[in-house]
Amino acid sequence: MEADPAILDLTRGTEPELPLAAWYGEPLSPEQALALERQAGDCLRRRHAPAGPPLRCRLQWLVARFWLGRDIEAEAANLLAVHTDAASRALVLLVHGQLLASVRQQGAMAHLDAGFALAAAHLEPEAYFRLLKRHDALRDLPWRSSPAQPQGLESLLREAAVIRRLRGPRKARPRGSEGAHLDTLD
Repeated sequence: MEADPAILDLTRGTEPELPLAAWYGEPLSPEQALALERQAGDCLRRRHAPAGPPLRCRLQWLVARFWLGRDIEAEAANLLAVHTDAASRALVLLVHGQLLASVRQQGAMAHLDAGFALAAAHLEPEAYFRLLKRHDALRDLPWRSSPAQPQGLESLLREAAVIRRLRGPRKARPRGSEGAHLDTLD
């Protein structure tokens, strides 16, 4: 599975609305991340309306910098401070959470849960249930304090399904249990 083309396509003249239910955490190669960072930088430097650069450009910059191994916490916090509408804040939280989830880093589920809570009112039923199911599955993954080897969504969901089968139906990890590292076979 590849990253959603909407996050990577900087050639569009107008800003498309990025879908809230898309997955933006697919790993990028260093070459892809550098190209995205250059293009996002160009987009950010263009003259924009008084509101500043489009959120899409800023999220592309965030994604590129994450895959280049740079710290994105301050930029993500800035985006949350600048954007006050629920859909934009949801998108920032979801993208940030997905990037953290792709390397199974602690904090991912907190971002995904907060993003989902804000996004819920803006989602069509199909997208709502797709996100709900995805987040429920990801909840079963063990989370780490330091980044793990990057994985795409399909790989993460496969691993989560195996963990859930090993635990059995009554032992699904409850919400908010992402804190300390939990071994796959707890």
